[in-house]
Amino acid sequence: MTERDLLAFCGLYCGACGLRDLKEPAEKMKQILDAYNYGEIAKFIPGMEEYPAFEKTLTEFTKQFCPGCRQGGGNPNCVIRICAKERGFNTCADCNEMPCEKAKFITEGYPSVIENLKRIKKIGSDKWLEEQREKVAAGFSYTDMLSKKKK
Repeated sequence: MTERDLLAFCGLYCGACGLRDLKEPAEKMKQILDAYNYGEIAKFIPGMEEYPAFEKTLTEFTKQFCPGCRQGGGNPNCVIRICAKERGFNTCADCNEMPCEKAKFITEGYPSVIENLKRIKKIGSDKWLEEQREKVAAGFSYTDMLSKKKK
């Protein structure tokens, strides 16, 4: 995977996605719970009747990794990805119709994508990627943004 693979067609930076960080903590938690044989212990703890379902879900999280939409991750039917690829665009920033109706669903969850795309158009994707790396190094994550939105 290259740095350019972290630039989604829609203008998101995959390097700031909290889902990319899910696998390692899930593996660690599973390791700890397995070491203590928690599956057996949970049977005796009130409120832990659903532990087998949790354990199954946790196991699935250990298998999760999204390489980004450029490498086949995300929704394979994403209208933004399909449109950009069909038109030969690196991102929606290359399109004169941006923002368009196809991007509406992503802007509802991530209103910053329009500003991202404008910035990409202004300074280019390489410089934008550098800025995003710096933001993530300073602690930026879409998880934080989405968590604040739900409050």
